[in-house]
Amino acid sequence: MVPNLSYGYLPVVAIIDELQALGIGSIIGVKVGSTESHNNREVMNSRLFKGNRTEISNEQPVIIVVDGTYNLVVSNNRNRTARYPDAHQGYLNHVIALNDAMGFLDVDYSKVGKDPEDIERLRSAPEFQRAVEVYKGVLKDGETREPYQFQMWNTAEMNLAIRGGRQVLQEVVPYDGEVKGPAMIFANVGVLDEQIPDKIREGYGGMVHKPAQFDDSGLIINFDFGYDEYGVRYLNRLETEVKKAYNRITGSDVTRPDNVDLNTVPALIRSLRFYVAEEEEVGVGAH
Repeated sequence: MVPNLSYGYLPVVAIIDELQALGIGSIIGVKVGSTESHNNREVMNSRLFKGNRTEISNEQPVIIVVDGTYNLVVSNNRNRTARYPDAHQGYLNHVIALNDAMGFLDVDYSKVGKDPEDIERLRSAPEFQRAVEVYKGVLKDGETREPYQFQMWNTAEMNLAIRGGRQVLQEVVPYDGEVKGPAMIFANVGVLDEQIPDKIREGYGGMVHKPAQFDDSGLIINFDFGYDEYGVRYLNRLETEVKKAYNRITGSDVTRPDNVDLNTVPALIRSLRFYVAEEEEVGVGAH
C-alpha cells in the first residue's frame, strides 16, 4: 500500500498495523502532488519508489495507492465534475515506465485516458526515460513477468472522471476488486455523506460530512501546529485523533495482530487479503 502524501496517509494511519498483520506492507513517504499534475500529464519523478524498485520490478506485488479529494462531489463554486485526484497521472506514468522497461510496449492505456500521442509524448520526456533505465537496471534475469495493470477505484464505487491538463478526459468505471496479476490500483478513499453510518452520524447533530475535507486544507495546520513561549511546535494531533476515533468506534487495539476486524477494512483491501492468502507474496516492503 502506498499512501500518497499528504492526505492519503490520514485515512489509513489507524490500520497500517492491521494491514501489516495481514501481510500487506506499506511504503510511507511517497508523494505525487495534484498541484504539479494539474497542467502536466507527463508528471514524473524517477525517484518516487527509490528503495522499493527492485522488489516492485521482480516480485510484481499488487500496489494500492491511497489518495482522496473533496472533488469526489460536484461543487458549483469549485468543480462541476466528480473526479479522481489529478495526482493519479504520476503513478500511471510510473506503471508505463515499468512496463516499457520489461518490454511490454503495446499495452493499451486508453481506459485510463492515455492515447498513442500521449504515450509518444511521455516516452520523449527525459525524466520518464530516466525511470525506464532505472527499472531496467534492477530487473533480474530469468524471471517470468506480466505487464502491470493500472486500475482506479473509489470508496463510493461510482463512475468518476479523470482529468489531464485541467480538462476532463473521460469517466472511469471503478475496479471490481478481482485482483488478477500485477496491478497498481489508485484508490480515491473520500467518503460520501450518505455513507456515514447512522451510529456515527447521531453524535454530530445533523452535520453534513464533506469528503476528504483535509485534502490540501489549511485546517490541518490548525490541528497539527501549536504556538507557545518557545515558538511553533509540531503536535501531530490530527493523526493522534484519527487513531483515537478509530479505536473508540471499533473497540479494537490496532497494535494486536490477533484483533483484526476485516469489517472495518474497505472492500478492496478485503479482496487483497484473499489474494495474499492465495499468492503468499503481495505486500510491498522497504528494500
